[in-house]
Amino acid sequence: MPGLRTIGRRLTAGVGLVVALSGLAGVFGIRSATTMSHGFDGLFASAADESRASAAIRSDVLHMQRHLKDAALAADAAASARELARADSSWTEAWDELETLQASWHGHPSVVQSVRDDLEAWRFSREWVASLVDVGSFDQALDIATRQAAPLAVEIETGTMNIAAGIAGEHRDMSTALIDRQRRTNRRLTLLLLATTSLTAVLGFGLARSLLRPLRQMATFADDIREGRLDRRLALPRADEIGAAAAALDEMAAGLQTTRAELVRHQGELEQRVAERTEELVRAHEILNVEFNLRESMATQLMESEERLDLMTTGTADGFWDWPDLADDGMWWSPRVYDLLDLDPRGVEPGIAVLLACCHVDDRASLEGALRFGADGGARPDLEFRVRRDDGSLRWFHLRGQVFRDEEGHPRRMAGSLQDIDDRKWAESQLIRQNDELETLNRRLRANQNQLIQSEKMSSIGQLAAGVAHEINNPVGFITSNLGTMQDYADALCGLVAPLVAARTAGTPLDAPELRAHLAAALADEDFAFLLGDIGQLIAESQEGAERIAEIVNSLKSFARPDEDAMVEADLNEGLETALRMVWNQLKYKCEVEKDLAPLPRIRCNIGRLNQVFMNLLVNASHAIEKDGRVLLTTAHRDGHVIVSIQDNGRGIPPTMCDRIFEPFYTTKPVGQGTGLGLSISHGIVSDHHGTIGVESEVGRGTTFTIRIPDNLPAGGDADGPPRQGARSNDLPDDLPDDVPDDLADDLADDLADDPAAVIA
Repeated sequence: MPGLRTIGRRLTAGVGLVVALSGLAGVFGIRSATTMSHGFDGLFASAADESRASAAIRSDVLHMQRHLKDAALAADAAASARELARADSSWTEAWDELETLQASWHGHPSVVQSVRDDLEAWRFSREWVASLVDVGSFDQALDIATRQAAPLAVEIETGTMNIAAGIAGEHRDMSTALIDRQRRTNRRLTLLLLATTSLTAVLGFGLARSLLRPLRQMATFADDIREGRLDRRLALPRADEIGAAAAALDEMAAGLQTTRAELVRHQGELEQRVAERTEELVRAHEILNVEFNLRESMATQLMESEERLDLMTTGTADGFWDWPDLADDGMWWSPRVYDLLDLDPRGVEPGIAVLLACCHVDDRASLEGALRFGADGGARPDLEFRVRRDDGSLRWFHLRGQVFRDEEGHPRRMAGSLQDIDDRKWAESQLIRQNDELETLNRRLRANQNQLIQSEKMSSIGQLAAGVAHEINNPVGFITSNLGTMQDYADALCGLVAPLVAARTAGTPLDAPELRAHLAAALADEDFAFLLGDIGQLIAESQEGAERIAEIVNSLKSFARPDEDAMVEADLNEGLETALRMVWNQLKYKCEVEKDLAPLPRIRCNIGRLNQVFMNLLVNASHAIEKDGRVLLTTAHRDGHVIVSIQDNGRGIPPTMCDRIFEPFYTTKPVGQGTGLGLSISHGIVSDHHGTIGVESEVGRGTTFTIRIPDNLPAGGDADGPPRQGARSNDLPDDLPDDVPDDLADDLADDLADDPAAVIA
């Protein structure tokens, strides 16, 4: 093309023309597709609206006609009015939908106007039907609705379908026009693309032809220069970049020719300078000999340092390693590392991959992760791992490392040691085995402790059963006596009443002489006035005895399952009274019990387990008193705590023993009379309630135990409240079985409730 004198301009012009034509074709195609898409979208949306409007009109017409007939057939005026209102609503909707169709109608206006006239005529028929219904002429109204309004409804539907069909025809014509327009656009776009392709081919062929011929000439000229023929010239008459390159090659050949001549001229001068330079080199060689001797001395010192380092690394049991470049896999190992890993230094190139290959497969990921984490700037590696040696054995090693950083704080190097810890691991395994053996011995010891605790529980159950049996024996005795007396009274009354019942059954008058004689003789033999009065007293005494037995049985049941419903709100005064009833048989013959019980708030606690504490302290008080003693029970509420105090005037506890009485298996009683677990268990129960139990004692004057329980005890849990069922104090083993005595106590309580006399017997 004219005006373009360089290859770059030609390329730019050709590519620009091709791009312009391609862009024009793309814009033309996109615009055409967009226009057609918008046209079809609007056409489809309009068709959908018109179809919906047409269907709605036909539906509304059906509803209009049906409601009009229903109004004529209605049973009363109110029902007819409702149907007429519904017909009006349907007529209004049909009128609105007709407006929608009219907006899309481009045909003759008379078609739409005809439907409007039919709607107006149907409206007039509706008014006529309404007036006939108002005067009660339902038959005439039905006739109007059937003969006049119904044909109008059919005409409305027919006109609506004609309008819809006309609009559909318009849509078909518009669709055909859009499709024809798109076809013409596609033909134009195809021609434009063919023109673009042809132009691209012509431009490419012309450009290639204009470039290849001069390039071949330039390659031949370069070969001549390489072979020394510097007198030749290209002389390409071109004004573009190739012409400029050819001129540069000609200038280069001329320059080389001039340079060769100058080199020949300066050769003599160079030989003179070489001789002078040789003399200077001899003098420099002498200087280098001195420097060489100095370097040799430094190398000797370096070798001595390396020998000392080798002695250090060889003389220690640990191996040393160096990772000089964290971006590379290569490492340096001391000879000891090869020995530890059972590797031959001559056939192994030390590196991260070799170290990981020696590591046991289960430990490989952790070793690689520790090294990579340290190399990425994390913590320095410090871990233990296993290595499988050639003989198949596994040995444990400990790898430590130190990360060295550059001036900016980035990791640049890592070095450390490798230690064989297999012997230490073996010692650790032996220690674990010995610990397991010790644990076995501890379990056996706990089993023996459990047997002692079971013995203590069985002894407590036996004492409790004996006391309860004695307490129940008294009311059972007089109840049995009263029942015998009442049996005699019942026999006497039956003897008096039996003849009267027989006479009434036989129909004999009750005032017959023989019956009067029988009654007179019976009344003379028995004092029935005393008998009737004594029966009431016997029944009252028996009821009192039964209530006493029920009270004792209920108290016993509260001790049968102390861990059930562990955390409840309870009054400790009631718990103390319950415990007192359970041990009353052991106290009543030795001492008097005095009570100073203050009103207490109900606190959240395990009342069954606290009752065990109260009963244990009361039993200990009875054991400490020989005769004519006194036990004082005191309760109070102050400083956020409920306080229970049990004081006796028994023989007391020596000061040297007071500090140990809460220890497991420690007892002040003679051998064979106690296991020493009662106070230890009590201390654990109180501690589980976040409370305290203290003791004050003086030999010969008595002992006082004081229990303090917080009144805001949290609601349950291992840490915040009393333990769950089966839990124990930290002073005793955690797995002490307590179900056997509880089951025995529970069975005893049930037996007493069912048949107290049989249990006592």
